[in-house]
Amino acid sequence: MRRRILPAPATSVALTFAWVALQGQWSVAGFTAGALLGIVLPLCMVSLVRDPRLPNSLSGSLALLVLVCHDIIVANIDVAWRVLGPERVLRPTFVWVPLDLETPEAIALLASIITLTPGTLSADLSRDRRQLLVHVLHAPEPEAVVKQIKSRYETRLQRLFEARNP
Repeated sequence: MRRRILPAPATSVALTFAWVALQGQWSVAGFTAGALLGIVLPLCMVSLVRDPRLPNSLSGSLALLVLVCHDIIVANIDVAWRVLGPERVLRPTFVWVPLDLETPEAIALLASIITLTPGTLSADLSRDRRQLLVHVLHAPEPEAVVKQIKSRYETRLQRLFEARNP
């Protein structure tokens, strides 16, 4: 019964506190509105997502989070230097990244990581979900971008979402 009312309790609590923090109303009314959202939104979403795949490893997830945060900081500095620095030569391009990922969650997370990292943007996914189109702000060697995405993110996502635990 509780799973029907609260299909994702942690998400409900997070949504409640996010609502209160964003509204700036640390009051009963603010918490009530946040709690309503925290209950209603997961109930609406549960019918859209059937059996979501969760990461296999908490430590692997945290390692990926640290890597992505590091890459975002480094990319911010790199983009700022390229845009504001003395040499303002950019070589923007689109590259197709062939995907070995199979689960929708892993593909969506890869696309999100790419989009969150300054200087790159996930632009399209092929119909067969085997290639991801990425716009890169500066890519003198597009093949190097593909290699970096596959080695830094895709392999880790494969281990997290697609490797079977015995």
